[in-house]
Amino acid sequence: MNTQAPDFAALARQLGLDAAVYPVKDAFRHLGVGESLGWDLINQGMLRAIRLTAKKTVITAESIARLLHECEQCPPPSSQADRVTQAQKSRRA
Repeated sequence: MNTQAPDFAALARQLGLDAAVYPVKDAFRHLGVGESLGWDLINQGMLRAIRLTAKKTVITAESIARLLHECEQCPPPSSQADRVTQAQKSRRA
């Protein structure tokens, strides 16, 4: 069994995420989620957000890649919300 964590920086580059960080709206677009679900992911700790100023928050490319990787390990969802729930469960396991 392979217990080594994936290199999420390399995975981010493979996904075409060339910048280190993305404005929240761009990150949500890369994930295919709306703002409400995107902010829920941040509040639940599934996406790493960095507040640069009062009006500027960014998401790391590694965080985007990690979430996509975790969702890839889940069974096919019936909805976007189910995919996020499955990623949360796999993270706890």
